[in-house]
Amino acid sequence: MTKNRTLIWNILKRARQTSRHLTAEEIYLLAKKEAPGIAMATVYNNLNFLAETGAIRRVRRSDGPDYFDGNTELHDHMVCDCCGRVSDVTLQDLAARLEERLGVTITGYELNIHYICPECKKKELSVPSSNDTEASEENKTDG
Repeated sequence: MTKNRTLIWNILKRARQTSRHLTAEEIYLLAKKEAPGIAMATVYNNLNFLAETGAIRRVRRSDGPDYFDGNTELHDHMVCDCCGRVSDVTLQDLAARLEERLGVTITGYELNIHYICPECKKKELSVPSSNDTEASEENKTDG
């Protein structure tokens, strides 16, 4: 493994210990601290190689940058539609249940469950809606 690939691999291993999923840009910024001369293209090329070989997992997002996961054990992901946070979730025996129900052999799958995380839900509940603001403004002018 090349020096830069080892550096990127180690960054993802450290992130795995805290269940973090990192974007290429976040990995690049962390790599620059240890290898100031590293180029963004080098990070992308190595992430693509590691993902293609199964050494890491790519979490694809339609509305933002892909995330990379050093955890290659069977698990799925939950993606917050508000902040983009990616969390691991394990759905026991999903592939086996699908095989049984559909009568096919599952060779692999990627599942991203979209939701609103608890932190964003709290923020959503604490922010007054525009209707609430308009109603309070009307009450001020009526009185």
